[in-house]
Amino acid sequence: MGGVLVRGTRRYSAWRFIVRRQVVEYARWLESADLHDAETHARIDRLLAWTADEKLTVAVVGEFSRGKSELINALFASGGYFKRLLPSFPGRSTMCPTELQWDDAEPPCMRLLPIETRSEDATLSELKQRPEAWRVVPLDPNDPDGLAEGLHHLTQTRRASRSEAVSYGLVRADGGDSIVGEHDETLEIPCWRHAIVNFPHPLLAQGLVIFDTPGLNVIGTEPELTLNLLPSAQALLFLLSIDTGVTQTDLQAWRNHLAPLRAGEAGCLVLLNKVDTLWDGLRSDDEIYEHVCRLVGEVSDVLSIEPRRVLPISAQKGLVANITGDANLLARSGLGALEQALVSELIPARHKIVRDAVRREFDALATDAVNTLNKRLQLVRAQLDQLRAAKDEGRAAGLRAFAQARRDKDEVTANLAHFRQVRQYFSEYSNKLSAYLGPDAVYAEEKRTLAAMTQSYFTVGLRDAMANYFDVVESRMMTASQVVDELHAYMERIYVKYEQEYQLRVGFPRPLSLVHWTRELRSVSRMYERHFDTLATMVVNEQITLTRKFFRTLAAKVRKIYSLANYESTNWLRALITPIERQVKERQSGLLARLYDVKQMLGSSDAIEARVDELEAVERGLEHDILLAQRAAMRLEEALEGTHDQLPEAA
Repeated sequence: MGGVLVRGTRRYSAWRFIVRRQVVEYARWLESADLHDAETHARIDRLLAWTADEKLTVAVVGEFSRGKSELINALFASGGYFKRLLPSFPGRSTMCPTELQWDDAEPPCMRLLPIETRSEDATLSELKQRPEAWRVVPLDPNDPDGLAEGLHHLTQTRRASRSEAVSYGLVRADGGDSIVGEHDETLEIPCWRHAIVNFPHPLLAQGLVIFDTPGLNVIGTEPELTLNLLPSAQALLFLLSIDTGVTQTDLQAWRNHLAPLRAGEAGCLVLLNKVDTLWDGLRSDDEIYEHVCRLVGEVSDVLSIEPRRVLPISAQKGLVANITGDANLLARSGLGALEQALVSELIPARHKIVRDAVRREFDALATDAVNTLNKRLQLVRAQLDQLRAAKDEGRAAGLRAFAQARRDKDEVTANLAHFRQVRQYFSEYSNKLSAYLGPDAVYAEEKRTLAAMTQSYFTVGLRDAMANYFDVVESRMMTASQVVDELHAYMERIYVKYEQEYQLRVGFPRPLSLVHWTRELRSVSRMYERHFDTLATMVVNEQITLTRKFFRTLAAKVRKIYSLANYESTNWLRALITPIERQVKERQSGLLARLYDVKQMLGSSDAIEARVDELEAVERGLEHDILLAQRAAMRLEEALEGTHDQLPEAA
């Protein structure tokens, strides 16, 4: 019973491992076949990156006391940890955003970020790179009681003055909404801003990361949570309580923060928790079923989401069922249906993304390898034809071959001179593209914007500074796109010239589009437009630090977009020039081999015979390499086509 999510993630990991093993074997063969140049190495690196262990993040979001921590406990119990892990008592649950993961490079521990860091200008991502900013609490996975006790740090609070709470962005200066509890002249605030729990649970060991939010109010006061952590999650679980339905707070958070991220997409589920409150012994099962169906329909209508994405569950009963081994209670709790929904939506979606990316990259790699081998085989067979003719015709054939080699040498020399010109022109465009997409320029614009924000204490000035920033970064990306188009058009002409004038089969240059990165920039710009008005009140109330963090979080996303665009363009540039470079080198090597053969042809018949034997062995080796290449490609394709749910967990 249970464990559906553990088994699903384990099989997916097994599938990735099998595909990765085939990539590694293919890389070894490429090296043995002398096909491992810089571009090939880069492609292998990209294939290995796609097949490496990846993190699948499930974000659990909901108001206080909706049962988020209990749901996580139930999922952990389904994976074999038969004890309540996270604190989930009434009035005392997790008080800060918490990431639960397993990184075997680090010891089991809990890292806690003090709430005082909210007064700093640094973003959460930047603070994650500063180990000294965190308090570390060791955890012992073999001591369940001690582990649970250690995690009670997540519930810690302390007293603070209102001015201190305002400076942390936990409460508004005008006395509006807060995320803390009030008492007399002081407020109760969380001790910690963020927590990372590193724990070797089977679910986490398979690459799952569970992100727990303490309540909906924190979403609007921690920019990185709203703009980075939640959008990057592969699955989003929005918890409601069946006894309250969709409250005004739930609806506001859904419309402002959650629905724009992934409503209606795979992995987005709304959970009606605490369905067990209907099991009062007075209603029949049919009455309960009809009532739940009606509630599901109402939630679906209010949130504008498909009814199949609204699941009634009882996290508490699911936890009890997993601990006690009660299969009937587990089925009634709906926990198994939730796990199955995650497995059937989350994992196949990732499976397809990885499979398509690996196939696309490998097809280009395998095609280049086979083309190079066929070109080598063609040259060897041409050499054999000349040598065999020399055996039959004598010195006259050798003289004809010598004359042809001289002509070929002149052509190769001209070819090399032209390639140097192409290289120079190519380098100029590469440098221009790097100037637009490199990190320095966009970072300089970020610094200028922060300086302008510091000088302005009015909402309109802040808005203008940010709007100008997004105009500039989008304009730079569009200019880079024009440079790409110009270079591609030039290289198209070069490819045609090399095929027509030099008989070099270099295929056709693949295009590069930066349009999707421009769309990503516009998506970040829309985040700014959507969330700026929410922050405008805070700006008026002198919470400039929060606004700066809001911008720095957006700017970090822009830097990442530019970094990925730069990485993609660098790979494209390498792939653009490498086919010509490789063919020029192959032609040089072939010419040297033919010149050597001409010397043999003009020598003794014994020398010709020895060279024929040598080349025939090379011919057989190349034919064997081509066969190996085809078999390796077939094995990788079989591995890619193997579905994650058909693999044994131990694969």
